[in-house]
Amino acid sequence: MHRSILLILIILCFSLNASDKSSIRSETSKSEIEKMQFEITSAGIDFGEIDPENNETVKNNAVSIIIKSDVNWILTVTAENDLISEEGIYIPVNHLFIRTFKSRFLPIKINRPVIIASGMSTGKNGEEINLDFKLELGKYNTSGDYSTRIYFELLSAF
Repeated sequence: MHRSILLILIILCFSLNASDKSSIRSETSKSEIEKMQFEITSAGIDFGEIDPENNETVKNNAVSIIIKSDVNWILTVTAENDLISEEGIYIPVNHLFIRTFKSRFLPIKINRPVIIASGMSTGKNGEEINLDFKLELGKYNTSGDYSTRIYFELLSAF
């Protein structure tokens, strides 16, 4: 049985603004209750003006998530759409990457969750996950403000 928590973050103008928390409590049997919650503690990120000569921009520790779980867990990320400007110009979302713990960057995908972290029961203090973001652009990308929705989901892993 999978239980999940879904938290929606919005990227606007290449900035990520979030301060939210979510939790789930479900009965898995009469004697067992699982509890999972996570909280985004970051105020946001801003890639700012990007020089087309520089192919990539990295924001280290751009988002911090605190996970508290009584069970083993998996954290995933997915995007709703490509990055789209007000003028209707888009940049494929696979130009936006994410990583944890200084691991390798993984591309964010549309409607296809990517596992970015997992762990065992965290105890009452929880576990902090710091996320780095990377945006890869080239001379062919049009300047402008782009946005998309990013979803984080916390799943129980039995």
